[in-house]
Amino acid sequence: MKKIIDIFFAPGSEFPPPQGVFMSVVLVSAVQIASYFVINAGFLLLGVSLNEIMAMAGVSLAMAVFFRYDLRRLFPFNMPSRSQFLLMAAGTFCLDIFIDYMVWFSDLYFHTPVHVLDALSGVMGFSSPWEFAAKILIFCLLTGICEEIYFRGFCQGSLCSRLGSWIGVITASLIFASMHGNPWYFPLYFILGLFFGMVYKKSGTLVAPIFCHVLNNIWSMLTHNLGIKFPLSEGFNYSELTILIPAILFAIYSIFQIKQVFEKRRPTA
Repeated sequence: MKKIIDIFFAPGSEFPPPQGVFMSVVLVSAVQIASYFVINAGFLLLGVSLNEIMAMAGVSLAMAVFFRYDLRRLFPFNMPSRSQFLLMAAGTFCLDIFIDYMVWFSDLYFHTPVHVLDALSGVMGFSSPWEFAAKILIFCLLTGICEEIYFRGFCQGSLCSRLGSWIGVITASLIFASMHGNPWYFPLYFILGLFFGMVYKKSGTLVAPIFCHVLNNIWSMLTHNLGIKFPLSEGFNYSELTILIPAILFAIYSIFQIKQVFEKRRPTA
């Protein structure tokens, strides 16, 4: 038994091995079953909270403590400066515009089922200021923190340390997209995962992808409830390219600029 644990989890190492990361996916999926029962019973906010705290953050933190991984390297939390936050916010909003165009394209050509669209609408909609505040707290803040601790901190950090940066970022993004359970939007979640992963890779702190993730979820809730949609016209026309192309270019630019901004802030020896 000890040999099996050593092979799969490498206790006492700085990071878990790749097989430990994939075992964590199994454990997270198993813990999520309880939250699904709560959600299906009609307690959406409670179920999502349990999913994020117990499954996403809970499993990764419990494994890190139990197997004595290096918590500081696995979950680095250095605080960015104001200018860094502004750069990440601009990049995130530009990416969100691109994602909104891709959502329109996916719904139009891949025919996302009505029940899926209705479920998403129910998640993002609200009927009172209190419900809106609760959903911002749970769907945006709590989700952003817990999912980034797991996907970027535990999964990406471990995979990058063992397999290399690019394989680690791409694999963690695939896990991120797969575990959102929406095959019609899988490419969109994968692109989001790549963006969050690159932000983490360039910044070296989990605060960065958490901030971007929270902003992304807030954007989705606000644009849905305010009726803001892309394309802005009834159908896509060439004038939309004046929005889409700059948004894509700046989102990419912001990723590479983040590294330079963070490096300038680091003290020299």
